[in-house]
Amino acid sequence: MSATYTLDGNAVTSGTTADSTSQELAKFENLPLGQHTLILTTKIGGAQSTLTFDYATVVLGNVKDGTLKKQYIDAIDNSIVYGPAGTHHWSDYQLYAGTILPEGVNNETFRATRNKGATLYYKFQGSAFAYYGPCYTDTWAYTVSLDANANTQPVEYNASVPWQQVIEGCLRYFASGLSAKNADGTPADHEVLVTNSQDHWMTANWLEVWSYELTEDSSSGSGGTGGSGSSAASMMNILGFSQRAMLSDRTFASSLVGSGIFPSMVLFWSFIIRLLFV
Repeated sequence: MSATYTLDGNAVTSGTTADSTSQELAKFENLPLGQHTLILTTKIGGAQSTLTFDYATVVLGNVKDGTLKKQYIDAIDNSIVYGPAGTHHWSDYQLYAGTILPEGVNNETFRATRNKGATLYYKFQGSAFAYYGPCYTDTWAYTVSLDANANTQPVEYNASVPWQQVIEGCLRYFASGLSAKNADGTPADHEVLVTNSQDHWMTANWLEVWSYELTEDSSSGSGGTGGSGSSAASMMNILGFSQRAMLSDRTFASSLVGSGIFPSMVLFWSFIIRLLFV
């Protein structure tokens, strides 16, 4: 199996270090502070050859201090609005065995619907948003609108898993780089609307909202708050597996579904990671 990398629109190369179970797929250093986009493209070398993305590590340079707050919202929380109003499209179901819940989410059920046009709406303040729900063969197409207006179109995703398996903690949508404040300094509101596109299952287990503030180390020469300096030495490290057996089905499927790319593309696929260094 071979892999190529494109960082911020430029083709790059990176060495790998492998052991018996995993390998470092890529490592990029001395990145300037700001938003970066990495595209990892693999071309499978054999009929049963598989690459599994495990996780990415981001190290921020020139950071003196910072805070990161994660808020977890259970699917049954009253702040989530399920629709259409006045209907009973959504029902509660027992969690699948093996489901790992984040801290603060203690409910033993998840919500699901198989009605076309059923919706999930949530309003929040933060810099990043994630939406989780079980994925399996019959969880099909759905659309997501974030801060929509008359000039935007919802983006469609597909959470179907092409094998008889359930991905319990499946990342169905993720957005980052959201404005935390308005121009006048007041907190910025964001709205997300998820709509079931077909008469197949759409699920919801929990939502995540991230809020963060980072302060650069003034001794580095860039100074300031928010990470606008160009001399910062940030680093990104990507790890995964390149084996003939699927070593991390859950992480693999969750990562792909969350990016709108699906494991049914067995011979050639691209995985896109968008990161924000601030």
